[in-house]
Amino acid sequence: MIGQHALWAYTNKANLKELGKYGADSLTIALTNNILNDLSIKTTLNAEKQTEEVLPDDTFKVSKILIYGTGELVLLLLKTTIYLLFRRKNYSHPRGWLSFSY
Repeated sequence: MIGQHALWAYTNKANLKELGKYGADSLTIALTNNILNDLSIKTTLNAEKQTEEVLPDDTFKVSKILIYGTGELVLLLLKTTIYLLFRRKNYSHPRGWLSFSY
């Protein structure tokens, strides 16, 4: 979409409002401005030079619900493991776990 927005800004003299109708957001507009500025093409979209280049980085967002859910799952597994270990000790063989009868 970024290249298409740059093309529309150049050929149809599209501005920010017109590109917004077709799904342009702040990131795509910034990237479109970067394309137009790198090619030294002046349009109504990039009339003034951008002082800051906005490029997507390799970071990603993780939902808080996912983090809290994972933490709860780990705690549940830990509690279950501890419970089963104590339960095993209570029901172990009276002469020890490795006792043999002759």
